[in-house]
Amino acid sequence: MKNILILFSLSVFYMFTGCGETKKIETPSAQTKANNTGSENEGSGSSGGNPVASHDGFYYVALDGKRPALYYRKFSETSAEIVWSKNDESVIEVVYSQDKNSVFFLSTSAYGKDGVLPYFRKLKVYRFDYNTPEKVRMCSEAGDCVNYKLFTSVGNLLQLETNTFTSPEHIMVKNKVHIFDKDGTTVEQKTKTVDITKDGFPQLTKPKLQNVSDDGKYAILLSKDNFIILKEINKSGYKDIKQTAKTISQVGFTPDNSAAVVSTVDITPGNETLYEKEPDTAELLLYLIKEKKVQFQIKGSGYKRFMIFGHILVYENGFGEKSEIIIYSIKDSKEVSRIKVKGGCGLLNIPQIPDYAA
Repeated sequence: MKNILILFSLSVFYMFTGCGETKKIETPSAQTKANNTGSENEGSGSSGGNPVASHDGFYYVALDGKRPALYYRKFSETSAEIVWSKNDESVIEVVYSQDKNSVFFLSTSAYGKDGVLPYFRKLKVYRFDYNTPEKVRMCSEAGDCVNYKLFTSVGNLLQLETNTFTSPEHIMVKNKVHIFDKDGTTVEQKTKTVDITKDGFPQLTKPKLQNVSDDGKYAILLSKDNFIILKEINKSGYKDIKQTAKTISQVGFTPDNSAAVVSTVDITPGNETLYEKEPDTAELLLYLIKEKKVQFQIKGSGYKRFMIFGHILVYENGFGEKSEIIIYSIKDSKEVSRIKVKGGCGLLNIPQIPDYAA
């Protein structure tokens, strides 16, 4: 039973990190695209007749009173506004479609641990167009679960996967996958029930690392000897960036491929610094491709999750009440501003150190 409980905690860990991993040098197809950058003043395009978004700011999660809520901050301003907040629901994760024109978020009426078991009550999926946050609408009531995974993929699809106990003995688990298009319309639903005494606890889908530039020209990979490398696709050779003991968790490129951003993370139970006052859990690198040099790197606590809007880099730092968001100009090589509020803040959620107790 103890092993099962540890597995639950690890599943929650993957939920919050969304880590991907590449353990060997491979040449990705030139048709594989990350779609994780927008143009400097506009979106990177749209489909289905939706207008192209003007990305002049970003959405993030911070407390409104005691509950996490959704905020919006313009790059040109020093204050933020509340976009969505409810007394009986907490925002626990925010994701964008890959063209950044649609924003989805997940809410819950309550979450935490019941003894050693995690729980999330009355999960709901909401959606709005990037430029019209006042038109938030609910896409689905996913219900209760013990863990979940929410992510967007190629084609601007959103996937929510949940595991829910269906027996009082905590033996039978229902695994449900719900896929939406960028407008929030259901594309596919799949459900299976698993007897964990026979088949083990169902593992949540681990999203593939989106590590290729929009035009399919460059890729960031991790070599067998754990060097982060820049590979120009369809050409021989590669450039070593930095050796790391951590896993690549996120990759992004500026629209003109002048720079690549890479974050690495290690929040596994084996990280001995995890519960120290200033844990060493993640690192963020900004690499200038033409100059072949690291412009800056920061390491320390948090997940170092980030977003790129043109030549503006927005990234997280720290855990819990110490978490903050930094806005950085890649073009000007300087920090523009910093969001530091009571209770902390983050791009997906308020970053927390995983609880592996079982």
